[in-house]
Amino acid sequence: MLFILPLLSACFTALITGGKGYLGSALVFELETNCASCTRIIKATRNPREEGDVFVDLEDAESISRALETVKPNVIFHLAGAFFPCEKEDAHRLIVKPNVVGTENLMTAASEHNVRRVVMVSSMAAVRGGGQVPLDGVAFSFEDYNTESKPETGWGGAYQYSKMLSEKRAWELSNELNLPLTTLCPSMIFGPSPSQTFSQLSSSYSVELVRSWLAGEKPCEARLVVDVRDVAKALTRAAISEEAKGKRVLISNEFRSTGEEIKE
Repeated sequence: MLFILPLLSACFTALITGGKGYLGSALVFELETNCASCTRIIKATRNPREEGDVFVDLEDAESISRALETVKPNVIFHLAGAFFPCEKEDAHRLIVKPNVVGTENLMTAASEHNVRRVVMVSSMAAVRGGGQVPLDGVAFSFEDYNTESKPETGWGGAYQYSKMLSEKRAWELSNELNLPLTTLCPSMIFGPSPSQTFSQLSSSYSVELVRSWLAGEKPCEARLVVDVRDVAKALTRAAISEEAKGKRVLISNEFRSTGEEIKE
């Protein structure tokens, strides 16, 4: 169920990594729709092609610093992350290292350039791995971290491990650098993009998976899911709410949606 976010009167400059992806496009739409007209939205990308784009390579600390010096953001939304199939022996180099180093570089630069808050998209993959038991034996919470996934098992395990390690490093740096941080841990993100048609969506793993289900190439699977529009609203609220500062928030339905429910 979607929740309604009232128009936000606060003005701020937002820098978004991953702003051209599925979730990023939904976040940009949400900011443009529900934030004051004085809010500036800048998308950090390796391929700046449009007005409002700035070059950033998250593995290059100097490029981040230059971008922050130019943009002077109050808030950084960190959505970008490596997530794609690859050979098992390449998983650490192509997935774990870029995700962890990129997060470290961004947090350090944000502190150096007096960013007011970082809002980071982590994942339920950072919360629990396959077969893991919750700390309280009942339900997973913000206190749980994935202790099961390993990068040597392949690209899926590497991604899950990278999300856990990236988020832990973000919290360590937040404490060391006194940099306000909020992390959101969504389950698998579904739903219509408010700003793009399905054919215009990025080729992210989740989007490609849905395409394969719709085309009948794979059976629909039971999943923990969350609507992309709700995640965008939660990100926006996390940027301006004092209550959100220093919080780790899990965003998901409580029970797995069946394949038939997802298909419908």
